[in-house]
Amino acid sequence: MVKNRLLRVLLWPVAWLYGVVVLARGALYDWGWLRSERLGIPTLVVGNLAVGGTGKSPMVRDVLKRLEGRGVSAAMLSRGYGRRTRGFRSVYAERSSASEVGDEPLMVARGAVGAKVAVCEDRLRGCKALTEIYSGLQAIVLDDAFQHRRLRGKVNLLLTRYGRLYVDDYPMPVGRLRDIARQARRANAVVVTGCPMGLTEREAMQIAGRLQLREGQGLLFAATEQGTPYRLLEEGRDAAWQDVREVVALAGIADPKPFFDWLAGEKRLAETLRLRDHGRIGPGALRRLKQWAAQGRTIVVTEKDAVRLEEAAGGDAALLRQVWVAPIALRWLFDGEKKMGDLLDGLLR
Repeated sequence: MVKNRLLRVLLWPVAWLYGVVVLARGALYDWGWLRSERLGIPTLVVGNLAVGGTGKSPMVRDVLKRLEGRGVSAAMLSRGYGRRTRGFRSVYAERSSASEVGDEPLMVARGAVGAKVAVCEDRLRGCKALTEIYSGLQAIVLDDAFQHRRLRGKVNLLLTRYGRLYVDDYPMPVGRLRDIARQARRANAVVVTGCPMGLTEREAMQIAGRLQLREGQGLLFAATEQGTPYRLLEEGRDAAWQDVREVVALAGIADPKPFFDWLAGEKRLAETLRLRDHGRIGPGALRRLKQWAAQGRTIVVTEKDAVRLEEAAGGDAALLRQVWVAPIALRWLFDGEKKMGDLLDGLLR
């Protein structure tokens, strides 16, 4: 969000115009003047109203894991942000690269046992391609497709970040909203992500009051749980994280502060290197990483950065041996587990 008061005043006409255009587009779909299509296969949309990170990847992985636990043959479709290709592409854990399919889809493919993963900027065409390729497919999870109105999801999950609720935001470029707040009514449920583990029921009720959801909309709360880092290369997996004292860190994600703060609480965080979200690891960043590796320093990266770093390093074992990956997972708060189960029941019904 723009913090400079003068700049905000100057940008408000642009934000107002942007909001009007988005409002008009939404109205055309709501009134049926622009066509929305619902596929024969159950589709679950995970999205948000704002640009930047709201925890969509952990949510997608959580949904895929739950579908797999129910014995459902599922696929995940993403646009594939940051890739250098276009069109539909299947994502293979061992054969695909981040530049070919995007970092997040590749990360999901490597962690989603049994789920098919693909990318396509046209979500409708991508879903149809998936059903043609995999005849036994029973459900599709769409990453960041809330604004893709040509496809009408059977279940829509809208994510909003704790501390940055969409009701407190403004349209771009003054704020982070790429869609107007009233579009939240299209969601079957709103999920407040990034909550503190100790979120109280009183605070949850206050958030519910601020969101003012329509009758029948679900409201769920989720925290991000940081897992124990592991070494990127198999040959170093016998090393123990508890023996590490000092670390350096790389993060190319929308909001690296929680990651850096967590690391600083775990170890002595000596240096950090921040890249733009989905951005490639260029020569300058790679040079700095190699310097760290040559000094024998422990380099900690996010799961998303790990898939890009493997490609950028080009098999440089001296660098990759020093890299540790910090996994994250979604932790449901209150009755989130049950509510999520109910939503999946509705998806598959």
